[in-house]
Amino acid sequence: MNRRLAVEESWGSNSSPRDAAGRSPIGPRGEVNNFFDNAVAKQPCAARLTSLQIVTINVTESRMSSSSRFAIATHLLTMMAWSDDHSLKSEEIAGSVNTNPVVIRRMLCDLAHGNLVVSQTGAGGGSRLARKPEQITLLDVYRTVESPGVFSLHRQRPNPRCPVGRNIGNVLGGVREELDLAIEQILAGITIQDIKVRLKHRGGVPGDHLRRQTVVN
Repeated sequence: MNRRLAVEESWGSNSSPRDAAGRSPIGPRGEVNNFFDNAVAKQPCAARLTSLQIVTINVTESRMSSSSRFAIATHLLTMMAWSDDHSLKSEEIAGSVNTNPVVIRRMLCDLAHGNLVVSQTGAGGGSRLARKPEQITLLDVYRTVESPGVFSLHRQRPNPRCPVGRNIGNVLGGVREELDLAIEQILAGITIQDIKVRLKHRGGVPGDHLRRQTVVN
């Protein structure tokens, strides 16, 4: 999501913003370093406006962006299809996705609400598909984890006195509906089982590895 940070004018635009101690406002994983917020909060309002410029920094936090939620959801559902009847723990899935287990657990909650997975807590618990992989389409996944609309329209209303600004929203809205319909038609014809088969054709049978890992654990 977007966060607004006050950054010293002296940093300039040709280098990565840093404070007097050489610290950057963005950490190695894209997080905002809190000391910048604290430093800005201590500045008088007048000083903030006169000696500081406001810079918008895009920061990816623990919640995944909408552009990756569908891919991650399909990834973990395919892993479950490969594991057959064996339940998978969030740590196992996170290892394959290369993300934090907390992110996976949040995604599992969304998929459970969409009746795509079932989860059981406890030492012997885990998550598995709620129905057979050939019964779960990518459209089911898309509608569960993504917001409708392949692109967003203007956040601010265009100028109604301009002939383009007055009508562009309606025109682009129609284009978006056409794109959404085309995407949904394609996704409706592809299942998690199809993804599993396509991946197997790419080489190897990761399902065997998953089953061995489940038995060992």
